[in-house]
Amino acid sequence: MKFNSVGLFSILLAASVSATAGSKDSYETHGATSYVTHTTQGTVDNGRGAYAGIGLGHTDLDNIDQDINVRAYMGYDLNRYFAVEAGLGKVTLEDQVHDVGDLTGIDVSVLAKLPITARLSAYSRLGYWHWDLDTSGQKGGGSVDGSDLLYGVGLDYQVSPRFKVRLDATRREIEHDNLDTLNAGIAYTW
Repeated sequence: MKFNSVGLFSILLAASVSATAGSKDSYETHGATSYVTHTTQGTVDNGRGAYAGIGLGHTDLDNIDQDINVRAYMGYDLNRYFAVEAGLGKVTLEDQVHDVGDLTGIDVSVLAKLPITARLSAYSRLGYWHWDLDTSGQKGGGSVDGSDLLYGVGLDYQVSPRFKVRLDATRREIEHDNLDTLNAGIAYTW
């Protein structure tokens, strides 16, 4: 299953433009002085707060298409510009005929965020992950594990005060290989 990232990005961009369309100017007069105040309806506070979510996406392992990956994550926005996040993910690896094994991993990341509008933020991610490749279901299978670097970029869009959607592209290193993921996700914030 492949995601049309341009289409999803266009939807997020259009939603952010419509979110800023709710802003208005009001004119106030106090005595002999008049001035204009600018207010935005429906703005979302992107300050501190915890969130938890789930993402679903497409995976490439060194340019070999894999099946769907799933990642559950929890994080904390330290402020509008930085967050910390931990996640648990799983990918079923396949060759041309059958399943090769399951790759699972636990990760921890720091996100540097750039607010674009009151609701839309771009971010970059840098972190560390511990992975385990289980091939025990295969003839001569076993288990291999390790710890490596991960990095990526993404977009967060605050749909409502409690929900945000995300588009995330992350590269996870696996010894001498690269696992590239493109995920779309939804998170609940509190």
